[in-house]
Amino acid sequence: MIFKQNLSKQDKQAVIVLTISFILTFLIIMASGHYSIFLTPFRLSGFEEGKVAPGDLIADHNYSYIDTEASQMKIDDELSSVFPIFEMENEKTKTIISNFTLFTQQYLLYTDTADLNLKSEIKSQYSNLYSNEEINFLLDDVDPYIVIPKASDLIEEVLLKGVIEKTDKLIYKDLSKIQLWHWERGRRNFTIVDSDNLVTLQTLGNWIDSRLLLTKMSDSEKSAVKLIVSVFVKENVFFNEVQTQLRYDEIRKEIEPVMEQIKPGDYIIKQGFVVTPKDMVKALTMNKKDKSINFIQISAGFLFLILLYTFAILMFKPLFHGKKRKYQYIYLLLAFYFVFIIYTSIIIQFNFTVNYSVSLFLPTALFSMMIVILIGFEESILSVIILSVSQLLFPGATISGFIFSFVTGTSAAFLMKGVVKRIDLVRPAVFLAIINIIVLLFGFPKIFDINWLLMVILYAAMNAFISSILNLTLIPVFEHFLNIPTVFRLMELSDMNAPLFRKMVSMAPGTYGHSMAVANLADAACRDIGANPLLARVGAYYHDIGKLDQPEYFIENQTEANKHDMLNPSLSVAVIKSHVKVGVEKAKEMGLPFEVIEIISQHHGSGLIGYFYIEAINKEGNKKNIEPGDYSYTGIPPESKEAAVVMLADTVEAASRVLKKPTISKLEKFIWKLIMEKIERGQMSNTSLTMNDMLVIKKSFVNILSGYFHTRIEYPKIKRKAV
Repeated sequence: MIFKQNLSKQDKQAVIVLTISFILTFLIIMASGHYSIFLTPFRLSGFEEGKVAPGDLIADHNYSYIDTEASQMKIDDELSSVFPIFEMENEKTKTIISNFTLFTQQYLLYTDTADLNLKSEIKSQYSNLYSNEEINFLLDDVDPYIVIPKASDLIEEVLLKGVIEKTDKLIYKDLSKIQLWHWERGRRNFTIVDSDNLVTLQTLGNWIDSRLLLTKMSDSEKSAVKLIVSVFVKENVFFNEVQTQLRYDEIRKEIEPVMEQIKPGDYIIKQGFVVTPKDMVKALTMNKKDKSINFIQISAGFLFLILLYTFAILMFKPLFHGKKRKYQYIYLLLAFYFVFIIYTSIIIQFNFTVNYSVSLFLPTALFSMMIVILIGFEESILSVIILSVSQLLFPGATISGFIFSFVTGTSAAFLMKGVVKRIDLVRPAVFLAIINIIVLLFGFPKIFDINWLLMVILYAAMNAFISSILNLTLIPVFEHFLNIPTVFRLMELSDMNAPLFRKMVSMAPGTYGHSMAVANLADAACRDIGANPLLARVGAYYHDIGKLDQPEYFIENQTEANKHDMLNPSLSVAVIKSHVKVGVEKAKEMGLPFEVIEIISQHHGSGLIGYFYIEAINKEGNKKNIEPGDYSYTGIPPESKEAAVVMLADTVEAASRVLKKPTISKLEKFIWKLIMEKIERGQMSNTSLTMNDMLVIKKSFVNILSGYFHTRIEYPKIKRKAV
């Protein structure tokens, strides 16, 4: 019940149309062959690996298979960039430092005491590390108070850096970096270390030499330091095979296998050629296709289409919010989409699309151009996205094809943006053809031969030119059928040589001049606030066409006596009010777009006709007997920005005629007062204009009117004396 209460009759109709559209689209996609119910498996009798094929084996449907060789190469390439994990063992480091500290204590004690028994004890204890000659050298030939501090610094530095284990367990040998794990304050940290900075037992000697190179120690002292460090330093960083293997396994799971696509018409095996293992994989993959319904593919397509429709509804809803033609635009877009789906399902059935991308033959650019002209630029870009994504539901579609459709569609939209003449619909064809060819060359690297390339370029250029020609042909049809105020329709309506305006010039010249002035004001203001300036200009041209029946009753056309002087205020008001109704009737007879008729009917809103209201009060002598509603226009306040601007321009232009010696400051105050009166009387309540917009409109009006009222410089007169 809540659902029914919240939806209007038009909303319910739109929901029904959307539902029918969704069902039909899904059925068409299934019927196109991508979700075919009957799948005939290939018979591989006679086809054997390593033997000559007895005949041709051609795909009749879209299939895909895993290229195991390419997949393994992809895995190896990814794993080769994974850093092996090495872990620093702190206990090993502590043991090394402890052994060195013990040796240092004994060494310095012997130096201080020269105890021969201690010397013998040191030789005995470290005989497995040093020879007698090396022990004698350390104990008798060098100063330990110079050697030991330096050796201690180097041992601490190299252990902190890490002495890495040299292992043959690495899968990939040509590594430039490793991942080093180490513990710090109870937490495991890791750093990425370059192989050039790694120290092993084999490179330890060179590392020590590099550190001692610039020291001021003697050669014997350097030799002693190197001897001590080389003996006590051991490996403290070891390859963590388990963690590295886990990382490799994790990467393998993340890597998608390389899928090869088999398209309808592709040769799987050619007669007379030797059948390769890869050929058999493709053939066996096709042979495994079941005759039963593929519910997974059907469900995936159904879900994909639901998401696409949901996306479209959510994105178009704010664009159509508040638009009077909302439902007309919805049905038009659905019609375009339905035609696109049917056309795509037909075009993929032709064999000439087998070796070319389906997107080359799709009218994405055509629909993009038409939507820009008929509805709007943002709606066109969004439609291009939906059309480009939709083609992925069909067999033969690829990501490259999606990119081609998206680029050609968006390019067409940008080329159509801002066109003002019908000839401009054809001129962008050359640019669109060039864009199509460039995208094609970059997006489709799989070039079979030069003939294929030339045909593809021809199809891309034809797509652009045919789309432009059809756009030029179809736009007038839709303009007439839907009466949409396109830029071309509005430009035609703004032709001042039309019979209506020639009649206005002769019968109501004041109204004509007033309409031109209002059009200039409305055009400038709409440009400044981001509304449609051309629609406002055309609306202003036609807003007073109802005065043509009785032009002499309107002050701007009166050259002699005022005819209202002989009428009661109530009758005068009836004549004045009637020009709106008559104008609307004339506009409908002329077949003007709804948006222009709306401006005509709303340019006075429900405003009070103040002059005759005051006249009636003065004659009656009792304000209570006079109803303001009887002296007000019967229309509704403006509902669009353009109608609101025309109302303000109409009021300001008419009222400004009584100003004497206007200055810019006077104009600003005067115009703002008129605008605020319209706001206070509720004439702006139906529009989305903000106070900031009102300030912009005021500024625009002031700029235009200050130019109108600008007087020429008066030339000075020559004085008599000078003569």
